[in-house]
Amino acid sequence: GDFLKVIRPDIALVLSHHSSPQIRTAIIKLICSYLVRAGKDHIEEFLQKQYFQLLSVQLHSYPTHTEQVEEIVSFIVGKPFSFEFGTNFNEIEEPHELQQASFVVFLSLIENTYRDIALCHNTLALTLKLYECSNVFGCLLLENKLIEVITNLVARINSVTTRCTDMDGIDEYQLILEDIQLLLHAIVVREFSTSGLVHIQQCEE
Repeated sequence: GDFLKVIRPDIALVLSHHSSPQIRTAIIKLICSYLVRAGKDHIEEFLQKQYFQLLSVQLHSYPTHTEQVEEIVSFIVGKPFSFEFGTNFNEIEEPHELQQASFVVFLSLIENTYRDIALCHNTLALTLKLYECSNVFGCLLLENKLIEVITNLVARINSVTTRCTDMDGIDEYQLILEDIQLLLHAIVVREFSTSGLVHIQQCEE
Protein backbone atom coordinates (compact mmCIF):
# COMPACT_ATOMS: atom_id res chain seq x y z
CA GLY A 1 0.00 0.00 0.00
CA ASP A 2 2.73 2.46 0.94
CA PHE A 3 4.61 1.63 -2.26
CA LEU A 4 1.60 2.61 -4.39
CA LYS A 5 1.15 5.82 -2.42
CA VAL A 6 4.75 6.87 -3.01
CA ILE A 7 5.06 5.90 -6.69
CA ARG A 8 3.26 8.04 -9.28
CA PRO A 9 3.49 6.91 -12.91
CA ASP A 10 3.15 10.47 -14.22
CA ILE A 11 6.22 11.57 -12.24
CA ALA A 12 8.12 8.47 -13.33
CA LEU A 13 7.39 9.35 -16.95
CA VAL A 14 8.95 12.78 -16.50
CA LEU A 15 12.06 11.17 -15.01
CA SER A 16 12.29 8.69 -17.91
CA HIS A 17 13.21 11.62 -20.15
CA HIS A 18 16.70 11.67 -18.66
CA SER A 19 20.09 11.50 -20.35
CA SER A 20 21.36 8.89 -17.88
CA PRO A 21 20.74 5.33 -19.19
CA GLN A 22 20.87 4.05 -15.61
CA ILE A 23 18.00 6.34 -14.59
CA ARG A 24 15.95 5.34 -17.65
CA THR A 25 16.51 1.67 -16.80
CA ALA A 26 15.54 2.30 -13.17
CA ILE A 27 12.31 3.99 -14.30
CA ILE A 28 11.34 1.00 -16.46
CA LYS A 29 12.00 -1.30 -13.51
CA LEU A 30 10.07 0.99 -11.14
CA ILE A 31 7.00 1.18 -13.40
CA CYS A 32 6.97 -2.61 -13.87
CA SER A 33 7.25 -3.11 -10.10
CA TYR A 34 4.42 -0.64 -9.58
CA LEU A 35 2.17 -2.54 -11.98
CA VAL A 36 2.88 -5.90 -10.33
CA ARG A 37 1.61 -4.45 -7.02
CA ALA A 38 -1.14 -2.20 -8.42
CA GLY A 39 -4.81 -2.87 -7.87
CA LYS A 40 -7.53 -2.91 -10.51
CA ASP A 41 -8.24 0.83 -10.30
CA HIS A 42 -4.56 1.78 -10.63
CA ILE A 43 -4.13 -0.57 -13.59
CA GLU A 44 -7.22 0.75 -15.37
CA GLU A 45 -5.98 4.32 -14.90
CA PHE A 46 -2.53 3.36 -16.19
CA LEU A 47 -4.00 1.78 -19.32
CA GLN A 48 -6.54 4.55 -19.87
CA LYS A 49 -3.84 7.22 -19.79
CA GLN A 50 -1.68 5.12 -22.14
CA TYR A 51 1.39 5.46 -19.94
CA PHE A 52 3.26 2.71 -21.80
CA GLN A 53 2.85 4.64 -25.06
CA LEU A 54 4.10 7.80 -23.37
CA LEU A 55 7.06 5.93 -21.88
CA SER A 56 7.96 4.54 -25.30
CA VAL A 57 8.06 8.06 -26.76
CA GLN A 58 10.43 9.20 -24.01
CA LEU A 59 12.77 6.23 -24.38
CA HIS A 60 12.86 6.53 -28.18
CA SER A 61 14.70 9.85 -27.80
CA TYR A 62 17.85 8.13 -26.48
CA PRO A 63 20.23 5.29 -27.35
CA THR A 64 19.02 1.92 -26.08
CA HIS A 65 20.99 -0.01 -23.47
CA THR A 66 21.00 -3.72 -22.74
CA GLU A 67 19.43 -3.47 -19.29
CA GLN A 68 16.45 -1.53 -20.66
CA VAL A 69 15.61 -4.29 -23.12
CA GLU A 70 16.05 -6.92 -20.42
CA GLU A 71 13.73 -5.12 -17.98
CA ILE A 72 10.81 -4.69 -20.37
CA VAL A 73 11.16 -8.21 -21.79
CA SER A 74 11.13 -9.59 -18.24
CA PHE A 75 7.79 -7.85 -17.76
CA ILE A 76 6.42 -9.04 -21.11
CA VAL A 77 7.26 -12.71 -20.52
CA GLY A 78 6.45 -12.63 -16.79
CA LYS A 79 9.81 -13.99 -15.65
CA PRO A 80 13.39 -12.70 -15.31
CA PHE A 81 15.16 -12.36 -18.65
CA SER A 82 18.74 -11.53 -19.54
CA PHE A 83 20.65 -11.90 -22.79
CA GLU A 84 23.32 -13.87 -20.95
CA PHE A 85 21.03 -16.53 -19.51
CA GLY A 86 17.96 -16.19 -21.75
CA THR A 87 14.69 -17.92 -20.90
CA ASN A 88 12.54 -20.76 -22.20
CA PHE A 89 10.11 -19.02 -24.52
CA ASN A 90 8.16 -22.24 -25.04
CA GLU A 91 6.95 -22.09 -21.43
CA ILE A 92 5.59 -18.54 -21.60
CA GLU A 93 1.90 -18.06 -20.83
CA GLU A 94 -0.29 -15.86 -22.99
CA PRO A 95 0.26 -12.22 -21.97
CA HIS A 96 -2.35 -10.44 -19.87
CA GLU A 97 -3.62 -6.96 -20.75
CA LEU A 98 -0.74 -5.06 -19.13
CA GLN A 99 1.88 -7.26 -20.77
CA GLN A 100 0.19 -6.77 -24.12
CA ALA A 101 0.25 -3.00 -23.62
CA SER A 102 3.97 -3.08 -22.78
CA PHE A 103 4.98 -4.39 -26.22
CA VAL A 104 5.06 -0.80 -27.47
CA VAL A 105 7.94 -0.08 -25.07
CA PHE A 106 9.97 -3.02 -26.36
CA LEU A 107 9.37 -1.97 -29.97
CA SER A 108 10.44 1.61 -29.18
CA LEU A 109 13.82 0.35 -27.98
CA ILE A 110 14.73 -1.70 -31.06
CA GLU A 111 15.54 1.11 -33.47
CA ASN A 112 18.06 2.84 -31.22
CA THR A 113 20.17 -0.28 -30.70
CA TYR A 114 21.84 0.40 -34.05
CA ARG A 115 24.94 2.05 -32.54
CA ASP A 116 25.68 -1.08 -30.50
CA ILE A 117 26.23 -3.93 -32.96
CA ALA A 118 26.11 -6.70 -30.35
CA LEU A 119 22.96 -5.34 -28.69
CA CYS A 120 21.30 -4.78 -32.07
CA HIS A 121 22.05 -8.36 -33.13
CA ASN A 122 20.88 -9.80 -29.81
CA THR A 123 17.70 -7.73 -29.81
CA LEU A 124 16.79 -8.77 -33.35
CA ALA A 125 17.43 -12.42 -32.48
CA LEU A 126 15.25 -11.95 -29.38
CA THR A 127 12.50 -10.35 -31.48
CA LEU A 128 12.54 -13.36 -33.79
CA LYS A 129 12.19 -15.72 -30.81
CA LEU A 130 9.30 -13.70 -29.42
CA TYR A 131 7.61 -13.61 -32.81
CA GLU A 132 7.92 -17.37 -33.27
CA CYS A 133 7.06 -18.45 -29.72
CA SER A 134 3.30 -17.92 -30.17
CA ASN A 135 0.75 -16.47 -32.56
CA VAL A 136 -0.34 -14.00 -29.88
CA PHE A 137 3.18 -12.60 -29.47
CA GLY A 138 3.60 -12.42 -33.23
CA CYS A 139 0.34 -10.51 -33.66
CA LEU A 140 1.21 -8.09 -30.83
CA LEU A 141 4.58 -7.32 -32.40
CA LEU A 142 2.98 -6.59 -35.76
CA GLU A 143 0.16 -4.54 -34.21
CA ASN A 144 2.81 -2.40 -32.51
CA LYS A 145 4.40 -1.62 -35.88
CA LEU A 146 7.26 -4.10 -36.00
CA ILE A 147 7.56 -3.67 -39.78
CA GLU A 148 7.83 0.10 -39.41
CA VAL A 149 10.45 -0.33 -36.69
CA ILE A 150 12.52 -2.64 -38.92
CA THR A 151 12.26 -0.17 -41.79
CA ASN A 152 13.46 2.67 -39.56
CA LEU A 153 16.31 0.51 -38.30
CA VAL A 154 17.48 -0.16 -41.87
CA ALA A 155 17.37 3.58 -42.56
CA ARG A 156 19.44 4.24 -39.44
CA ILE A 157 22.01 1.65 -40.48
CA ASN A 158 22.26 3.09 -43.98
CA SER A 159 22.89 6.55 -42.48
CA VAL A 160 25.96 5.39 -40.55
CA THR A 161 29.05 6.70 -42.33
CA THR A 162 31.73 5.09 -40.14
CA ARG A 163 31.56 1.36 -40.62
CA CYS A 164 33.34 -1.33 -38.60
CA THR A 165 34.52 -4.66 -39.95
CA ASP A 166 35.06 -7.92 -38.10
CA MET A 167 38.24 -10.01 -38.17
CA ASP A 168 37.30 -11.42 -41.57
CA GLY A 169 36.87 -7.94 -43.01
CA ILE A 170 33.07 -8.21 -43.20
CA ASP A 171 31.01 -5.09 -42.57
CA GLU A 172 29.38 -5.71 -39.17
CA TYR A 173 26.26 -3.87 -40.24
CA GLN A 174 25.88 -6.41 -43.02
CA LEU A 175 25.42 -9.01 -40.29
CA ILE A 176 22.62 -6.90 -38.80
CA LEU A 177 20.93 -6.68 -42.19
CA GLU A 178 21.09 -10.48 -42.37
CA ASP A 179 19.37 -10.63 -38.96
CA ILE A 180 16.66 -8.36 -40.34
CA GLN A 181 16.25 -10.60 -43.39
CA LEU A 182 15.74 -13.62 -41.12
CA LEU A 183 13.09 -11.76 -39.12
CA LEU A 184 11.28 -10.54 -42.24
CA HIS A 185 11.39 -14.04 -43.71
CA ALA A 186 9.70 -15.46 -40.60
CA ILE A 187 7.03 -12.77 -40.76
CA VAL A 188 6.34 -13.32 -44.46
CA VAL A 189 6.13 -17.10 -44.12
CA ARG A 190 3.67 -16.96 -41.23
CA GLU A 191 1.54 -14.08 -42.45
CA PHE A 192 1.16 -15.29 -46.03
CA SER A 193 0.54 -18.90 -44.99
CA THR A 194 -2.27 -17.85 -42.63
CA SER A 195 -3.75 -14.92 -44.54
CA GLY A 196 -2.91 -15.66 -48.16
CA LEU A 197 -3.95 -13.17 -50.81
CA VAL A 198 -5.22 -10.53 -48.39
CA HIS A 199 -1.77 -9.85 -46.95
CA ILE A 200 -0.05 -10.19 -50.31
CA GLN A 201 -2.31 -7.45 -51.66
CA GLN A 202 -1.60 -5.28 -48.63
CA CYS A 203 2.14 -5.64 -49.15
CA GLU A 204 1.83 -4.75 -52.83
CA GLU A 205 -0.10 -1.62 -51.90
